[in-house]
Amino acid sequence: MNTLQIELRAATAAQHTRLDRLMAGGLSDHMGYARYLRGMAALVSILALAPEELSARALWRPGSMASARPC
Repeated sequence: MNTLQIELRAATAAQHTRLDRLMAGGLSDHMGYARYLRGMAALVSILALAPEELSARALWRPGSMASARPC
């Protein structure tokens, strides 16, 4: 693992722990899996932006995956 990976892992450890708790069993039914897919689609749309267009603070909405409506 390189230094950047170690730094990113350390900086986001609390968020990943929270996500793991929120998603525990969350992929076991259709609605949970649909929320997961919508979250991943939102992430991809953010990551697809050119760096100069990206404002992660403006685009990210905490809890957006947890509150997403089922398909």
